[in-house]
Amino acid sequence: MEVAVHEPIQPLPHQITAQVAAQAAPHMAAQGSRWQTPLLTGISIAGLLSSGWLLFDLQRSARTLERERNVALVERLRATEKAIPPTPEPETVDRLEPLTLPIQSLPMPPIGLTPSESKPISPLPVLTGVMQSPGGRSSAIFQINNASVSAEIGESLGSSGWTLASVGASSAVIRSNGQERTLSVGGVF
Repeated sequence: MEVAVHEPIQPLPHQITAQVAAQAAPHMAAQGSRWQTPLLTGISIAGLLSSGWLLFDLQRSARTLERERNVALVERLRATEKAIPPTPEPETVDRLEPLTLPIQSLPMPPIGLTPSESKPISPLPVLTGVMQSPGGRSSAIFQINNASVSAEIGESLGSSGWTLASVGASSAVIRSNGQERTLSVGGVF
């Protein structure tokens, strides 16, 4: 019998590595996915939380900036308001106080005139007070021959022949026979 003795064939080192790697690959993949999944999940959650925090902080900053702008605008408006003097409101008279003034007598016509040349002189009313009110309901008080007469615009002044045309702050315009006179409180202009 012939026996052949051979020495066992030693595999090459790179062949062993390849075989071990091929056998260990499924085991390593399973082991790698075990720690990669929680790691990726943790990174995603951290990203979502930081994005939410950044969005919240952005909105808070925008609100703070808007408040600061509003405060600055209010301060500018207040400074402008102080710089512009307020317009006075027109005064309205609720009650007229009587005003007593001496009545001046009118001059007599010159003596050389005949009665046909002279016109009868109607006494010129003396304005003693005015009352202006909104809506055109203004009126005035006149003194005629020691009597007080009150009239609204368009009304005649007693039996004097004069009619009240308009009323101003301290004056009145009267008309008679095409003549127009402007009177001020206490006398004639």
